[in-house]
Amino acid sequence: MHNYFILTDEELFDLIKQDQQLAFNELYNRYKKPMVGLALKKMDDDDAVEDIVHDLFIKLWTNRENIQINQQFKSYIYRAHWAKIHYLLKFFMLAQGILPF
Repeated sequence: MHNYFILTDEELFDLIKQDQQLAFNELYNRYKKPMVGLALKKMDDDDAVEDIVHDLFIKLWTNRENIQINQQFKSYIYRAHWAKIHYLLKFFMLAQGILPF
């Protein structure tokens, strides 16, 4: 049995790759609140922001066996988070006719 809260993010991700659901839960709980807060600075929709974070972690779990992280986990997850936010903002702006292309 692991004491998950004392493990590094990278150690937790290694356990996630071994199908350790509790390690996944620990990473999710570490990052959910700060990631939601960060996204709310760009988006004004609490539900959409929660969905973005949730979906990101679902993809992390679903693709855990194939994901190779060659940097700190924190950098990886925030980069993926920002990419999704920017994609959705661009999509929204295009749909509203705000962007010139």
